Order: sequence, then structure tokens, then C-alpha cells
Amino acid sequence: MTSTPIVRRLILIGLATAFGIQVSAQPRQTFRSATRLIEVPVIVTDRAGKPVTGLTQGDFTVTEDGVPQEIRFFEVRDLRTAPSQPVASATDRSAVNTFSNALPDSSGTATVILLDRLNASFDSQWFGREHIARYLRGLRPDDRTALYVLDGGIRVLHDFSNDPASLARALEIYQARVSGHYDASNEPAPDLG
Repeated sequence: MTSTPIVRRLILIGLATAFGIQVSAQPRQTFRSATRLIEVPVIVTDRAGKPVTGLTQGDFTVTEDGVPQEIRFFEVRDLRTAPSQPVASATDRSAVNTFSNALPDSSGTATVILLDRLNASFDSQWFGREHIARYLRGLRPDDRTALYVLDGGIRVLHDFSNDPASLARALEIYQARVSGHYDASNEPAPDLG
């Protein structure tokens, strides 16, 4: 009779061992996710073909296969501000009867700055940050700049903006987070992507 409890224990130990081996042999499940920023340019006109102004992000809905998608960034561009022909100054006599489709010098630029944390050395990153800060200080009102970072994937730090203070702040917060010196106790951290 004493052998029955021992046999039961051996069977339980054998089952537990077999079950444990079976659990550890199962492949580990991995969840992968990706995000893509897709630009959807839109031109909105009324029935007369004139541009509709004053539209906001709330006026638009983007769906994919019937499922509403989040509009993460929204920007209004008014391309009508550039004249079709540059106006010749009264002192420029050579410009009479001269026509060009070139935009005037005041047309802004669109620039994407990519911070490469994946391939660049620490010294190169520091050198690059100094030049980025100098570039941001020299932005003209019609220049648009976006900040991206490459660190295993490409992420948006700041969407296109012509506000150098906002861009510099996003860069500063990112650098502080990377270096571990960001103190979120004084202010809420903005969503940088």
C-alpha cells in the first residue's frame, strides 16, 4: 500500500516534467508593429473652381478599407502667394519684356533634417546638433523644416514647421531624453512621435 502513493508521486513528477518541457518547447510569440507617415495632399475648390480657405484638421476624414485613420499631422499650404511672374523693379531696365517662370527668391524651402543615431559617432552627432541649432536660428519665415531621427527606425520628432523655437524645443527635449537628463516634473512632455 505504501508503494501506491510513491507511484502516484512519480507519475505526477513525470507529468509535471513532461508538461514543463512541452511549455518551454513552444515557440515564443513575437508581436511586430510598424507605423508609416503618409502624406495626402488635397486641393479643395468650390463649384466655381476657387480655393476653399479656412479648413481645419476636423474638416477631413481619412479612411483605409472603411476604417477611420488618425490624422497625426495637418498643415495648410497656400501656394497662391507666389506670383506667376516676378515683378521687375523700376531700376531694372533689362527686365522689360523679359518673362520667367522662376519663383522669386522669397519662396521658402522645405527641409527635412535626419538625426542619424544609428550610424553616426557620438562626436559627429554633437557636431551635427550644433549645426542644426545654427540652421534653425537662421530660418526665414517662409522656410519649412521637419525633424526626423534614425535609431533603428525612422521617427518624426517634429512635423514641418516654420517656427524655429518649436523645432529647437523638440530637438532639445529629444536630446535630453536620449542623454537621460530630461526632467518631466516641471512640464508635461509633448508628443514627439
